[in-house]
Amino acid sequence: MTRNSTCKNFSSIDFASVLLRSIIMLLFMVISFSTFSQNSKKEDVALVTSWGKFITEMFRTTHNGTPTFNSRFTGYAGLTMYETVVKSNTQYHSLAGKLTGLESVPAPQENIRLNYRLALNAGQAQIIKDIFWFTTPSNLEKVQILEKENLLKYSGKSSPEEIQASIAYGQSIAKAIFEWSKTDGGHNEQYNIFDTTYQFTQGNG
Repeated sequence: MTRNSTCKNFSSIDFASVLLRSIIMLLFMVISFSTFSQNSKKEDVALVTSWGKFITEMFRTTHNGTPTFNSRFTGYAGLTMYETVVKSNTQYHSLAGKLTGLESVPAPQENIRLNYRLALNAGQAQIIKDIFWFTTPSNLEKVQILEKENLLKYSGKSSPEEIQASIAYGQSIAKAIFEWSKTDGGHNEQYNIFDTTYQFTQGNG
């Protein structure tokens, strides 16, 4: 199934395919626990789950967040999480070039050591603001608060240059995935989940 030919609007999406894709993407959140190192550290898990818990709460408190749109977002958030940290571990590889239409994602800046925790943190904040821009003002404020809290918590001994490069890298990954998400037929369709013009076929069976 090609992304561009999937549907003309979100109401026509093959929901089984969307759900399957979202489940697969969700696995990247789980995989992200271990991409930092051979043995995932508690702080890595805490960082990942801080965003997972926030996203779950955001779904609950966003008026126009339907299960279909939420599952779509979960897929892209999971992929963003994975791509922002995948370069930190040689055992894992980017999915750019392997997912239809996602030919490439930004590469880390050369000669600057990245703090991949900060990259993940910035990436999650960016993808939420790009795709879930319609959530409540309170939730958008909480995104900024959580991003800042994690920034302070996980900056460690990183230099100001490393911090800025890490944030920029995470944001660039999120923006690339956001642009790719626009091709799946579900972009900004949170207000158009059901096709009101659909006509049921008349007759038996």
